[in-house]
Amino acid sequence: MRSFPFDKIKLDRAFVDGIESDRQSKAIVRAVLALGKSLDIPVLAEGIETDEQMSVLRLEGCDEGQGYLLGRPSPIGDLAQNRQPAQSDTPRHQRVA
Repeated sequence: MRSFPFDKIKLDRAFVDGIESDRQSKAIVRAVLALGKSLDIPVLAEGIETDEQMSVLRLEGCDEGQGYLLGRPSPIGDLAQNRQPAQSDTPRHQRVA
């Protein structure tokens, strides 16, 4: 990881799914979050679908999240129509913490 200029670590939805009940998933999430914190790299959790998942990620100190709970995917044409100039640089994810 030192050889490449990473600006974000993405936490795959496979680890987010079941985080509220699966001890191994939670351990992996904690380890990735600790790595991100120690390297000063934000962590983005993908596939957040429930309030419980969001709560666990917040408690564990996750930086950012994306998933159906935060917003549904939209056809590109719909996004272009609804896009406002002030939002042109807004990322398609949200802060979790």
